[in-house]
Amino acid sequence: MSPRNFIFIPEKSVVDCEIRIDDKVSNLEGADIKLLYSAWHNKDIDDETLRKDNIVRVNNWKEIKEYLIKGE
Repeated sequence: MSPRNFIFIPEKSVVDCEIRIDDKVSNLEGADIKLLYSAWHNKDIDDETLRKDNIVRVNNWKEIKEYLIKGE
């Protein structure tokens, strides 16, 4: 995929999209698919909390690719 297909912005709410990938839970709001990229500041968010908000934790770009290709 071309790097020209990515948008990097701090305020995610200005972009309406189906898939959001971020390391901050609040930046995932509004998306159909929410992928939380693991980071030191979100490591204590438990799986039950993530599940309740339909958020999937991912640890690297390979996991993101596998999740999106699998279409879960």
